[in-house]
Amino acid sequence: MNWPQPLTLHQRPQLKSNANDDPKSPLWSKMFHLYHFKQDEFLPHYHQRSNSESSFSAIKRLFGEILRSRNVPAQVNELLMKVIAFNITCMVHSIFELGVTVPGISACTQNVLAAHDVG
Repeated sequence: MNWPQPLTLHQRPQLKSNANDDPKSPLWSKMFHLYHFKQDEFLPHYHQRSNSESSFSAIKRLFGEILRSRNVPAQVNELLMKVIAFNITCMVHSIFELGVTVPGISACTQNVLAAHDVG
């Protein structure tokens, strides 16, 4: 359990409690009370965490969870490329599924979108 570390950094972990947590822990007690008595303060932050976990899960599912590069700078670049590819995937999905218009796209791209009845 990595709960004590955010306290040393003056941060608050955004965790929901489960049956395996130690109810005698002061941090567990604090988060339990925050969740139950100040949900309007707790839930927006927890929702940010769930969004980031969903994004990481989607990146792993689409592009694999293994980094093939050997050294750390190359691994960082590989991971950043996966994130960029995921963002492009989300943008293309938004264009085709939701009809989002993107300013500044080329005439060729506009013709392709028009051919698919998008935008």
